[in-house]
Amino acid sequence: MTLRLSIALALVALASACGDPSCPSAAELQTELDAAAAGEVVLLGACRVEGSLVVPVGVTLAGEGADSIVMGATGRVLTLETAAGSVTTARDLRVESSACGAVVATGSGDAVLEGTEIVVSQGVGVAVEGASLTIRDVDIVGPVDAADLAVSLPALPPFSCGGGAATHGLVAVDATVVAERTDVRGFEAFGALLVRSTTTWSESELRANLGVGLEVLDGSADLTDVTLAEASFGALAIEAYDGIFVGDATVTSTRLRATDGSTYGLFHADGVVATHTDATVTGNGFAGVWAQGGGALTLDGATVMDNAFAGVATFDNPALEVLGSTIGGTRESAGVFGLRTVTAADGLHLIRSAGSVEGTDLRRNARVGLLLDLDGGTTVDYSFDSVVVEGVGAELGAIAQNGTVAPGWDAAIDRLGDTAVNDPALADVLDIAGAVGPPCLPPVDGVATGGIGTLVGP
Repeated sequence: MTLRLSIALALVALASACGDPSCPSAAELQTELDAAAAGEVVLLGACRVEGSLVVPVGVTLAGEGADSIVMGATGRVLTLETAAGSVTTARDLRVESSACGAVVATGSGDAVLEGTEIVVSQGVGVAVEGASLTIRDVDIVGPVDAADLAVSLPALPPFSCGGGAATHGLVAVDATVVAERTDVRGFEAFGALLVRSTTTWSESELRANLGVGLEVLDGSADLTDVTLAEASFGALAIEAYDGIFVGDATVTSTRLRATDGSTYGLFHADGVVATHTDATVTGNGFAGVWAQGGGALTLDGATVMDNAFAGVATFDNPALEVLGSTIGGTRESAGVFGLRTVTAADGLHLIRSAGSVEGTDLRRNARVGLLLDLDGGTTVDYSFDSVVVEGVGAELGAIAQNGTVAPGWDAAIDRLGDTAVNDPALADVLDIAGAVGPPCLPPVDGVATGGIGTLVGP
């Protein structure tokens, strides 16, 4: 072996042991970022940088993809500072975090996060407060493996910085969020929690999260081609929600999918106004679509199939529209409401509500296709047009009870199969569910009042 070759091999071994000398330390990279002016780009090559970094207002930190790694174990790994009139950007990176927050956007301006994978072992994936954040082509990955959902323990509140669990994939408070092709999976409390924010989310999946896939608390959300799937309560017998919309929130969706969750598919409460067009809600362990406490719910062209207890259940909902939808295959399940246990398998389970059902098929729901419990009211609060109910064996078609049932209320309901015989012969009053109380709703544990600092620290 020549002397030159020996020296070369020694240098390679030294670089391997001590790191690539061409790669900056976190301090050196921060110095370069601080020296950059708004509009300038700071490049990170195929390097691993360990520490906390702050991208100043208007500056871009750009990597080369998965080999450009920023990692940290304390505080916030990557902070995007914003101010009005400038755009702060991080792109084409891999962020590895066991800190409180992997990527945090603060201020009152615009930030962009794109082409980045964020891998989180504890804390929060992305947090934004006050700013406008655009997220494109981003994967936010927590430690919960989809194959282990049934035996994983969800994080329980209070959630805190450094609590040891990867609790939230994305948290937005008083922010504007545009997310495109942004997937979130494997978190232990919320895939995404949006508080008083304006959100547009498209072409994305929030899958295999414990507790909640997506929660919208107040604010607004416009969802297009979004999948909320496999929300699980894990090893604890608590409720799980593919999607939950609460408070003074307005939600519109197009081709939203809510599938295969442990409990609820889409849950609406406390005055939410929601319109879902061409939604698919299938295979959930309890109700597919649930709405309670006022507000308004429109399902237009929905496919709600193979859920348990109820395909669609509403309580005290004064403005219900079900248009051109298919609701069927509901299987029997029991729910506990106060001191009562109720077993049901209903396509539409409508309690003290009002509205219209048009052009809708209700087929093979194991208890009843359509149940109206009037609670002393009258069927005149409902209108039906071109509704089909179909069942076999003991399955019922369309039942109105506990109120004034006007003659001909069901004239526009076509009973097929055995329902035409079963419905008139029914002598019993069918059990009904009750509204879900706060103990069963996911706590946001101070985020609504304390902001993202309650999770990622100051």
